[in-house]
Amino acid sequence: VLSDCVREKAVRKDADVRAGSLEEAGIYRLGVHTDKRIGSLRIRTLRSNDEGAAFLVTAGERNIYHAGDLNWWHWEGEPDEDNRFMEKSYREELDYLKKLLGSRKIQTAFLVLDPRQEEQFYYGFDAFMRTIGAEYALPMHMWDDYSVISRLKQMDISAGYRDRIVTIQKPGEQCIDCSDAEAQDE
Repeated sequence: VLSDCVREKAVRKDADVRAGSLEEAGIYRLGVHTDKRIGSLRIRTLRSNDEGAAFLVTAGERNIYHAGDLNWWHWEGEPDEDNRFMEKSYREELDYLKKLLGSRKIQTAFLVLDPRQEEQFYYGFDAFMRTIGAEYALPMHMWDDYSVISRLKQMDISAGYRDRIVTIQKPGEQCIDCSDAEAQDE
């Protein structure tokens, strides 16, 4: 499943799809605020404030959220107006996600934790965990600087959810059973 901003020609080439529709090849391009059922999965999209889309995938009773590039982007040196817009657009999509979920919870969330944002690296992650929450939060977009995970876990602001942040230490690391996220730091 891809955002519909990804060009079909590029998808065909990368996935080696020569004939037929992309859907026949099992590739789906979804627009913003789309609700699509694919087999037993329900996939809903959120508007990114950068590139692509964010996804809420429901499989049975499980909800998995992938932020993509949807984040509270706050950059040092950018105009205050731009940073305020990014915060506002992010919070609007969190409100939309809250409506999509109703009383349901997210079990696993893949969230942006980007060290390039300097002192504001945690803004989006923290806002998500305080507004929506997840049983397990897996940081992404760390640009090989995994120290941001321990930095966030050591901050007072993460006290209410730090035990749900899964520690990742290298590219390609797999978390088959995330139920012991806190023990990974010991």
